[in-house]
Amino acid sequence: MNKAFVLSAISLAAMLGLSACAQSNSMNTMPSMDLNLGPSLNAGVVDGGVSEVVVPMGHLSDPRNTFYQSFTSLHGGAWRLSTPHGSGTNGGIVVASPSDGAVVIRQFDQSHVAALSPLLHGQQVPLGGRIVGSLAQSPSAVAMHGSTVYLVDVQGSLEKLSMNAQTATVVTTQRQLASSPAGKRCGVAAITAVAVNRSGQIALGARCDKGGTNAVFVKNRSSWWLGGAPTTTANTVMRLDAAGDGFSALVRTAGAAPSVRSIAVSGSGAEVSATTVWSPPVGLMYSVVRSSVPDGHGGYDILLANSTDASATDLAPGSLAVPIGKRLPLSAQGIVIATVGGSQATEVVEVIGGTASFVVPGRQSMWRVIQRVKVAIPYGAA
Repeated sequence: MNKAFVLSAISLAAMLGLSACAQSNSMNTMPSMDLNLGPSLNAGVVDGGVSEVVVPMGHLSDPRNTFYQSFTSLHGGAWRLSTPHGSGTNGGIVVASPSDGAVVIRQFDQSHVAALSPLLHGQQVPLGGRIVGSLAQSPSAVAMHGSTVYLVDVQGSLEKLSMNAQTATVVTTQRQLASSPAGKRCGVAAITAVAVNRSGQIALGARCDKGGTNAVFVKNRSSWWLGGAPTTTANTVMRLDAAGDGFSALVRTAGAAPSVRSIAVSGSGAEVSATTVWSPPVGLMYSVVRSSVPDGHGGYDILLANSTDASATDLAPGSLAVPIGKRLPLSAQGIVIATVGGSQATEVVEVIGGTASFVVPGRQSMWRVIQRVKVAIPYGAA
């Protein structure tokens, strides 16, 4: 790699001393009816035998004293702190392909740049850092394919950046997508997510002002394909992930009865003959999706929170929504799946101050604590 593009932890810290905007989990007046509400950055990612989860810790009511932390488990082993070094994490951490991918520390406060680093086995590679522009608030603002990173910026543009290139190039902008035939059917109001499947095909998640579409765009040569079962409300993609040769998405709907659903887009191919399968909707009245993780079956396990408690649910396309365990306390902040001996187990992360507890929600008892990790939170410094 060209040394001109290698940033040390010291230079990252200097440029991103304020880098990091904790999202609000306010329950004020039906937040799920507002499609402009940015999706939660609390997210779980599973890539082969590597599981990683991002949660906020510290004083969660104060963005300057809320610091996002990431934890990684290799092949079902003990969870360890894997938060990138060198900059404040108040603005959130976005992870793409933790086994061999990228991690970005988002901008915060007056900062207009983010820190991008390679990721190997869930650990930051410190000598491969880059400074990039401000990213959209989305757990799917970053995707990785080979040595190329795809980024969704705050202006709604999709950029791609090779780790060996000097600058990023623009793949498409929100305006260009909105002016395409597929974009006009959707009424594109924002690009919210990006994913790249194993064959290198790109998909974008969007916020659509018009009903009747699923808000997932799949790249077909020089154009974009948009499909899915008709809906009567506008949609926004909260999260988008590659799933083999297809994609999975977590979609929020607005209207009088807001809801969240998962969808699977498969079999797209070069000529795009994709099919789309939806999960049943889960109501979001007075609730928010606090965290999500792909369930390995084309859907998502999600953590919902309202004003009194939280709950975990599996949303699989074409299947019933299945509750995971009993109701949970509001201290539940993250959800992730760990792979042990070929089998998968859903775990919830409870956060109290500087302690993260990894627990399995049970049907007979509320918690079974697997591990507790204490983190030194740098209060008073972003």
